[in-house]
Amino acid sequence: MRKIKETYLIFVIIIGLFSLSIYSTYALFTEEYVVASLDINSKTYDISLSDVIEYRRINTYSNNDINITLNILNPTDKSMYYGLYTSKLEECIDIVHDENTSYVKDLIDANISKTIVLKVSNKCSYNYSFNLYVLTDTDSFDDKDKIDDKYSIKNGNNDSIEKVKNEEVVENNNEVVEDNTLVSKIKTLFNDNNMEEVNINNENILYNSIVGLMKDSNDNIRYYGNNPNNYIKFNNELWRIIGLFNDNIKIIRNDSLDNNIYSDISNNFKASSIMKMINPNFTESNIFWNKIDKDSVSLLVKNDYYLGSVSLDDNSKNLYDSERDTKTIWNGYLGLIYPSDYIYSRDLRLCPNIIDLCDSYLNNNGYTISSIKDTSDKVFSVQDNSVISASIDSSLSIRPVGYLNNKVIVKDGNGTKDNPYVIDLK
Repeated sequence: MRKIKETYLIFVIIIGLFSLSIYSTYALFTEEYVVASLDINSKTYDISLSDVIEYRRINTYSNNDINITLNILNPTDKSMYYGLYTSKLEECIDIVHDENTSYVKDLIDANISKTIVLKVSNKCSYNYSFNLYVLTDTDSFDDKDKIDDKYSIKNGNNDSIEKVKNEEVVENNNEVVEDNTLVSKIKTLFNDNNMEEVNINNENILYNSIVGLMKDSNDNIRYYGNNPNNYIKFNNELWRIIGLFNDNIKIIRNDSLDNNIYSDISNNFKASSIMKMINPNFTESNIFWNKIDKDSVSLLVKNDYYLGSVSLDDNSKNLYDSERDTKTIWNGYLGLIYPSDYIYSRDLRLCPNIIDLCDSYLNNNGYTISSIKDTSDKVFSVQDNSVISASIDSSLSIRPVGYLNNKVIVKDGNGTKDNPYVIDLK
């Protein structure tokens, strides 16, 4: 019986090896170039040069350096050229190899190996991952095939690397798909640093002071503080990211529009002059909407805005809940902030009470979308670092608020005022 089991085991192993051999041969001859799926957990990689375009997924952490060791072997009977290139890098990522140059290209003789050490410096305020490609050729990489800048990748046939098929990364036998959406970036920023959990007015809040993000008790991730790095380019203007609300990206214009009255009718935003000014289909009134270019309009999505009247409560969570405890909902493109948006944008660890005066990037915002309970002519506004009452015929500043499609990707930028996020649809 034991002999039968051993014979069966040997048979299974032989079949497995034969299948692997057939698959490898098929992969090499069905594509001119194939990207190998490789283990990405180690910082030391062994690379055997062949017709396969190999790459490694390099994961870096904010404000940290790592050393990547590449043991490159030429197993053939003739000399072979190789070049190292990367996928697109942020400006805050620097790569220098042990010869103190940022460009790597060399010739390796037959049956010779070479060790290269790359120093990767992440000077970003966030974690960042990129692909490191190893391209090979039996002929020299001509000067014309060098990278035009450090972001474009060329192979020996002067073809763009993007045309290479089977470009997957496998980690622990699970496919890892790079997610460059803005939603993913914000979540990664929030989760990848040390957080402090505090209880303020019976509300558990997580603060990530390194990146100026917090999570309230309703799982909304918000930017807070006087000047967090939440700048975004929208409509060729600077806007700010308020946060993520059920994966909806809420943004607000950085600069105010000209002062205007709220309404000459009522304190219901749906009937207000401001709503008609900043939304479509009001041909005589939609002054601001007409100034939004078509590409930017395509990035916006309609969203529900709660229009119930509220009373100020010294508890930020109670205020948030009361704003949404209403059957009056308007679905549209652009609105205004809620009073709770302003309250949460302050550091509640320093000013736990609504009446406290604290700095925030939403200070002196002007009108909010919320009317004051038991009134017909008053709304809440943010002035002088506080939430106060305002008459609908007052002339105050207006900062439009909107929601981006949650599939928008980050093409460039790091969220600072000088280098805001540049976005596009995925």
